[in-house]
Amino acid sequence: MANRESMFPYKLILLGLLGWIAIGFPRMLVSPLLPLIEAEFNVSHAQAALLMSGYLLPYALVQLPAGSLSDRLGNKYFMLLAMFGTSLGSLLMSFTSSFNQALVLRLFSGALSGFWFPSNTNIIIQRTARALGCLEIGVKWFLFLS
Repeated sequence: MANRESMFPYKLILLGLLGWIAIGFPRMLVSPLLPLIEAEFNVSHAQAALLMSGYLLPYALVQLPAGSLSDRLGNKYFMLLAMFGTSLGSLLMSFTSSFNQALVLRLFSGALSGFWFPSNTNIIIQRTARALGCLEIGVKWFLFLS
C-alpha cells in the first residue's frame, strides 16, 4: 500500500484541476448567453460583451498583487477566497435587475477569481514541480475541449 505522502501530489493535481473548472465555468458562461442578456437588458451587443471584459480585466490585474499576498498570508486562504468570491458573484448575478448590476458583479467575480492562479500554482510548486506540469496539461485540455 502506498503511503499517504506519495499519493498527495495526485490529489493536489485533481483538486487544482477541479478548481480551474470551477473558475472556468463562470468565466465562459456569459458568452453563450449574450443574446439573452441583450434582449433582457435591452443593450447592444458591444455593451453586452463588456460582461466578458469586465471579468477578464480584473482577473488579470489582481494576479499581480495576489502572488506576493499569498506568499505572505498563505495560499489556502486565497484559494478559498477565489472559490467563494467567484461562486458568490455568479450566484448574485442571477438575481440582477439591471445591466450595471451585472457588470459590477462580473468585476467582483473576476477580481476574486484572479487569486486562484497564483495561489494554486504556488502551492503545487511547493509540493512538487512535476505536478505543476501535469496540472497545466489538464487545464489546457479542458480549455481546448470547452
